[in-house]
Amino acid sequence: MTIAAILKDKGDIQSLTPDSTVAQAVALLGEKRIGAAPVLDGGKVVGIFSERDVI
Repeated sequence: MTIAAILKDKGDIQSLTPDSTVAQAVALLGEKRIGAAPVLDGGKVVGIFSERDVI
């Protein structure tokens, strides 16, 4: 199995920017029921924000 096969039915990728606040990030994770989101700067992945970053 490939990553593409798993992601094909997941819908749009949810992401954050380096300027996103922690409150915005937590809200996104909660609203979308996801455990993590990539942080994009100019379309380039510069990090990942996860539930563990808040705890």
